[in-house]
Amino acid sequence: MGYALAKAAADRGAEVTLISGRTALASPVGVHVIAVESVMQMYNVVMEEYAQMDVIIKADAVSDFRPIKRAQNKTKNLRSKPTKNPPHKAKL
Repeated sequence: MGYALAKAAADRGAEVTLISGRTALASPVGVHVIAVESVMQMYNVVMEEYAQMDVIIKADAVSDFRPIKRAQNKTKNLRSKPTKNPPHKAKL
């Protein structure tokens, strides 16, 4: 949904910045895309970028929790305790 909203805004002449996690979707034409790999990276980029924005549309689906320690490879054992992600939407 975020990509469709970004494209629609750009098609109407808006200067659009899209902060996106991994996806198979193509970047919308005319949209500045900032790719992020983690919830914390998204949080940091959103906090850096939001002061420059006139309008913010929040269409992400960031999880409420993340592992305290991130595994380098796939694991079958989920023994790592989760920690709460920062509420970036609420901070805006």
